[in-house]
Amino acid sequence: DREREIESQRERETERERDRESERESKRERVREIERERESETESVREGGGRERERVRQREIESERERESERERVRQRERERERVRERESETERERVRERQRERERERDRESERERERERERERERERGARLTKQRYIENVVVINSSDNILFAGDPHTCRVMEGEVDEDDGTFTNISLADDAGDRPAPQRFRQEDEYFAMNCEMDGDMENQVELEEKTRLINQVLELQHTLEDLSARVDAVKEENLKLKSENQVLGQYIENLMSASSVFQTTDTKSKRK
Repeated sequence: DREREIESQRERETERERDRESERESKRERVREIERERESETESVREGGGRERERVRQREIESERERESERERVRQRERERERVRERESETERERVRERQRERERERDRESERERERERERERERERGARLTKQRYIENVVVINSSDNILFAGDPHTCRVMEGEVDEDDGTFTNISLADDAGDRPAPQRFRQEDEYFAMNCEMDGDMENQVELEEKTRLINQVLELQHTLEDLSARVDAVKEENLKLKSENQVLGQYIENLMSASSVFQTTDTKSKRK
């Protein structure tokens, strides 16, 4: 009985040992199960993190594409504004060119009016010259009944001289008394000429008349000299005016040339800027 009891106790001990072993195996199995669950969770986390990172990358790519599209739209708007500015600049340059052409036409009209005035002054001078020649012809030297030389403005009777008139300078040659010229009042004007001429006539009179004649001759020569000086100054003034007109015309041409150069330079700079931007 004792042996059976010991055997039975051994069997129970063996059974308990198997139970403990089975329990330990169950624990190990649960541990392995827990580890597998953890590994599965870790893998899931890793997969989830990768997908999240992928989604983040996709969002970043989309954002970059959106920013690039926005930059392209900005560049497009900038190009459109640049084209508008170029059209406005071209319109402004066209207006400037039109104003320049208008000013040029106005200058041409002014030059034409100035030339017309100059031609009118030239015609006036020609008419004055013809009138002066006519006066030279009309204002002949006269002598009185006692054959003393008289000049225009002398309040005595006189007799008309005959002679030939040089139409270029108004001087007289081949002078002699008119055969049928009677006494008449002396004309109240004196002729205008560059050089006063002398006449060889017989002088009948006393010394007083001779002195008076010389004084009158001297005074008339002074008047003629002053008139000659005045005409010379007038001719110089006309020459200076003509030179001023030439200089004004040259200045207008130079101004137009400079404006054309500036316009060409502006167009060149605009074209160069476009090339650099491209």
